[in-house]
Amino acid sequence: MKQLLLLLTAIFYNCTFIASSEPAVPTEIVKDDGIQLRVLSWNIQNFGETKMKNDTIMEYIAEVVNSYDIVVIQEVSTSIYGAKAVAKLDAILDRMGSNWDYVISDPTEGSGKERYAYIFKPKRVKLKKAFLETALETSIAREPFIGIFEFQGTQYTFFNVHLVPEAKFPENEAKSLCMIEGYKGKNLVLGDFNLPQRHTAFDCLKKSYKPALEDQKTSLKMAVKDGENLANEFDNAFVSPEVKIVSKGVVHFYKDFPDLKAARNISDHCPIFITIK
Repeated sequence: MKQLLLLLTAIFYNCTFIASSEPAVPTEIVKDDGIQLRVLSWNIQNFGETKMKNDTIMEYIAEVVNSYDIVVIQEVSTSIYGAKAVAKLDAILDRMGSNWDYVISDPTEGSGKERYAYIFKPKRVKLKKAFLETALETSIAREPFIGIFEFQGTQYTFFNVHLVPEAKFPENEAKSLCMIEGYKGKNLVLGDFNLPQRHTAFDCLKKSYKPALEDQKTSLKMAVKDGENLANEFDNAFVSPEVKIVSKGVVHFYKDFPDLKAARNISDHCPIFITIK
């Protein structure tokens, strides 16, 4: 099924399909022992009208995220098509065999307005509450979207984050994430930070939270240079000590495409994943 979708994508973009010998989606997270919570975070670049109206793109995205329990999405368009794109993705996932549900945030308050979303399997997790963190709306342009989920009788608090681009000094916003320390329990701060985790702006947050990924580039270059496809270590997950990660990594979806130009029709960021036990 996936190879067919990729072939259709290649045909749509009038290019030659080249299947990678190395799968883009890690196989380690597919196996389910019932007590692992599988989480994927993805900045699906400008997730709105263009993608929503392209069935091949939407079906490919669904193939990538289908094996997870919670999908944390950044950069959902504030237009009506952003909500329609999330709803359509949910419907495609439902047809693939599991029941899914979703929640979309209101538009963020600051500059560069967007929405966030969570898509999840209600048979696996229960959504208790979801809201934009108003305490951060003056210090973070796109204030985090908090989702409180219950899994196996335990509550997890997710902070869906998309900091401003490099040119707008995301380090200033990163420092404000220290406020999250007020939330006790099993917490995860996920998203696109537009900064590598080693930046000093995260020093305060890292007093209580540990980055899941280190030295893992996640954003796509415009074109391959010196054999390198990826540009920056922007996407990550910071977790509280109570969260026990058993696997983590980057989904190198671009390997499914003949070149970065074709891959960037999906997104300019790779998804990241963590598995909690």
